[in-house]
Amino acid sequence: MTWSLASYTARGAQGLAVLREDGALVRPAGLERWPGCMDLLEDWPAAEAVLRDLDVGSAPVISYDALLPPLQWPRKVICAGVNYRKHMREMGGEIPAAGWRPFFFLKAPTTSVIGPRDPIVISSAARARYDWEAELAVVIGVKGKNIDPERAWFHAAAYSVCNDITARGYHRRETPRAATTSATPRPRTRSATTGSRPSPSRARCRSARA
Repeated sequence: MTWSLASYTARGAQGLAVLREDGALVRPAGLERWPGCMDLLEDWPAAEAVLRDLDVGSAPVISYDALLPPLQWPRKVICAGVNYRKHMREMGGEIPAAGWRPFFFLKAPTTSVIGPRDPIVISSAARARYDWEAELAVVIGVKGKNIDPERAWFHAAAYSVCNDITARGYHRRETPRAATTSATPRPRTRSATTGSRPSPSRARCRSARA
């Protein structure tokens, strides 16, 4: 059975649960030891073993008011740019020569991530030229640096699909890159899936309406 970790709110309180592929939100035994997803990641070596043995199929269904971002307060939101040739052509950019590498930039971790049903605030739409992109988000479970590419996947705890909103109208400004990824355009995320490696090419955005 396919399932995802999900953060939710119910009667004013927040919790961590499992979202099954049938749409039911359940609370399997063993998950209650972590108040939230960040607490689970902090205890990842132990959490990974518990997650592999969760009895999701017979877990009790719980009621909730809303789904929250999988990680409501991530410590970092690191984004990759200029990493797909097809997207470069769509944006009218030049394809880099062989050996090029993507660049990376940051988004504010406490204001840049919202839940799947949260509104996206549009301000000065004509000037900002908001754009959406269905992207793969990787949740890091094991810290590291100077990691060999073939071992990078071992540091990933989970994956999520996000709708990345960008204010493209500000890309040409003579200001720091962070100005184009302010607190208003935010990635929408639903839940975080653990397990096999996903394919970024299969990410889909079901609705791009503001």
